[in-house]
Amino acid sequence: MGWGTGDFLTARSARKTNVHNAWVWTYALAALLWVAFGLAQSAFQPLSFVELVLALAAGLGLSAGDILFISAARSGKIAVASPLFSLSAVVAMALGVAILGERPGLLQLGLAALALCGGVLIGVKDLKLRSLEDAAPILLPGIVFHGIGLTFFKVLVDHLGAWSAAAWFQALMLAYLIPFAWINRKQVRGPLVENGAAALAYFVGLFGFATALSVGVISLAAPVANLFPLVAVGLAVLVYGEKLQRHQWAGLLLAILALVGLAL
Repeated sequence: MGWGTGDFLTARSARKTNVHNAWVWTYALAALLWVAFGLAQSAFQPLSFVELVLALAAGLGLSAGDILFISAARSGKIAVASPLFSLSAVVAMALGVAILGERPGLLQLGLAALALCGGVLIGVKDLKLRSLEDAAPILLPGIVFHGIGLTFFKVLVDHLGAWSAAAWFQALMLAYLIPFAWINRKQVRGPLVENGAAALAYFVGLFGFATALSVGVISLAAPVANLFPLVAVGLAVLVYGEKLQRHQWAGLLLAILALVGLAL
């Protein structure tokens, strides 16, 4: 629920200002929350060079994915962008098998394929494929980047533990915020209510995800964490009155049911 709420509020902030402004404010506030938490819990243990690279690589992948998501959600439908973006769980599962040596069963692989099919249906305006939602081509690289970032973060959690990995990851995210803050220096003010609430929601989401990774494998934790479309789509429909066609609702249902199946 934390990531879904955060995605919705960040996209809402982007519609009021711009993508860079919303991303910088939200992640800066989230980083400050994690720095305060890390200091209170003495979670900032010294990093080795490998652990530093892992934290920076995770930050780069997740940052690139999130920026592309916010861009797609700002110009298109949040109710379309969020379910498509959740398919980064499939990327994380594939990397978990290929790189981390995880071995999901055939049922998990089949459910992952169903999730992908559901995502395609969500992104298609008509079943004759005459046009695609604008969000789909923007989100494709975002899905890949986000899945790679999740995988690097899993390895970081294995090295440091949940709280230390999350605290270092968010603290080092500030390095990526600086160039975007400079680009956006003429518009330093933003809707702090949405940004602050999104930062708190992301804090809760990352806390739960890191804890799950510390006791399990990414092929299970990523699908569970990526159930956030349930929240983001619900908020988009309720707040903005966004409409989906029947086959898009069917795709949404298929993707969510497949992700739930992956989590079981």
